[in-house]
Amino acid sequence: MRKKCNCKLVCDGCGNGGLRTAKPEAGDDKIWTTAAPNPSSSFIDFELHAPGEQNTDAVLALHIYDMQGREVVKKNTGYNMLFRVDVQGLPSGGYVYEYRDQNGVLSKGKVVIQKQ
Repeated sequence: MRKKCNCKLVCDGCGNGGLRTAKPEAGDDKIWTTAAPNPSSSFIDFELHAPGEQNTDAVLALHIYDMQGREVVKKNTGYNMLFRVDVQGLPSGGYVYEYRDQNGVLSKGKVVIQKQ
C-alpha cells in the first residue's frame, strides 16, 4: 500500500517496508519513481516521473548508496527518462537511491541486490 510521506514525495521507501514505488492516484501532483525489478541480481531500470510541465533540460542525478552511506553509483539523467543500471558488480544487500537536482533531493527509495 502506498503511503504519503512528510517529505511531500510519493514512495514506498518511507518506513513501510515497501521496495517498489507505486503510481500516484490520478490528479496527484507528486513526483514518483520506479525501480524494477526489485530485488535484482543483474540490472535495475530507474525512472523519475514528474507530472505537469518540467524543465526537460534540467540535469538530474541518480545516486545509489550502500547501507554504510558510501556512494556506489552516480548517473546523470532527466525527468521521465527510463534508464538501466548494471548492478552485477555490487554485493548483495540493501541500497538507498536518491534523485537530486541543483536544489537537493527530489525523490528517494530502496532497492535490494540479491545474488543467486
